[in-house]
Amino acid sequence: VHRLNERVRSQNFKWFAAPLLYYFCDRAAMHINHRYQTKVATITAVTSSDRIGKGARLAIVKLHRPSLFMFEPGQYALLKIPGIDANWHPFSIASGP
Repeated sequence: VHRLNERVRSQNFKWFAAPLLYYFCDRAAMHINHRYQTKVATITAVTSSDRIGKGARLAIVKLHRPSLFMFEPGQYALLKIPGIDANWHPFSIASGP
């Protein structure tokens, strides 16, 4: 029961605190534990045009796998190639180790 002129506190922090904490801990662990440096073997750009007129763009990036990098097909990796762009981009892993 709320009294008149009493301020009601929002309870949103209960719903957002745990997921945000998990997200930030996951991102911190990723940046601390999972950094690998490797050499780019080849980069191929593939473009195609469809009926609508919008071209599909695809980049095929082949890398030399670091010895401790374990993965399964279907996972993704965040890649930053300083010679091209300073941002991290998600790439799907299409082949097994």
